[in-house]
Amino acid sequence: MPAEQKLYIHAGQTKTGSSFLQAAFAGSIDALKSMGIVYPIDRKLAELARTGIPTSGNIDDGAPDLPQLIARTFKSTRPNSCLLSNERIFDPMVRGDTLEKLRQGMPNAQIKVLFFVRDPLEHVISSFQQASKLRNDIGSFAEFAANYNRIGWNQAGIAKLKTVDIEVEVRNYSRHKTDLLPLTESWLGLAPGTLSPPETDAINRTLTRAETALQEAFVRHFGPFSTRYIGVPLAMKLPDVKPDLPLMSENEMQAFLSRMAIAIERNSDDIPTDEAYSLPGLEEAMNRVDPVGQEGVYTLTQAQIDVLVASLSDALVPKSKVSKLFQPKK
Repeated sequence: MPAEQKLYIHAGQTKTGSSFLQAAFAGSIDALKSMGIVYPIDRKLAELARTGIPTSGNIDDGAPDLPQLIARTFKSTRPNSCLLSNERIFDPMVRGDTLEKLRQGMPNAQIKVLFFVRDPLEHVISSFQQASKLRNDIGSFAEFAANYNRIGWNQAGIAKLKTVDIEVEVRNYSRHKTDLLPLTESWLGLAPGTLSPPETDAINRTLTRAETALQEAFVRHFGPFSTRYIGVPLAMKLPDVKPDLPLMSENEMQAFLSRMAIAIERNSDDIPTDEAYSLPGLEEAMNRVDPVGQEGVYTLTQAQIDVLVASLSDALVPKSKVSKLFQPKK
């Protein structure tokens, strides 16, 4: 008798190793299929993911008919089980009546969700750095941190998933940065080594302070589209550059830690003990940021300059026109 078809949903959240896992999924399509699990993805998108380019997985989190899209995709893989992944899908899944509609379309399906949380200070720093790469309207790190509210939203969403008979495995990325593949293989019921590691370890890095300042200047003068010529190529072509620490005062950090301590106390009912959120003390926390007052002096390496010049040259003057410019006159 064939195994029961299952729907596996890796639901992120953002900045918890999702691009790394999606690269592994895309590079293990045949191995997964041999074990009865289909990772449905466009061939070109899979190739991008395999090489370490962030793709947001294989399901559109912004689809207006998300429950129907999930159900259609699930049915298309029969009799095999189906693996879906998107680091932003958790929020739209648990918002409104999406889960109820999903269950109506798949009343008897066995649905398993893998959801990663992350220690709040780590997560807010990484989220801020990612947002800085993509947008120019997020303000300072202190302002960004003051609006961070993932702890309560995570708990409410996890609890809601369980009300519609969805099996949720919650893991803390801060505890599992080095064993993401074995953990995910276990969740999928696969033998160790089934998932192939990505071609590169550094995927979707954040920007340095100099890169961010340069991008912000371009966005101010040329508009948001210019991020594709600054932050995106820098992150993709120079994956090993280490980002700078964000800027924050001691008083601002203390306020953040106090608020997070209250949020954790109130919103940890469905977080396993071994995966519990952790907060550092103030002294340790201040070692993870730079004190306010260090802004204004920026450094770019020759490699960063080369990437920027190449990217901007392609944007400003197509190569076909460049070659014509330098052709000898007849």
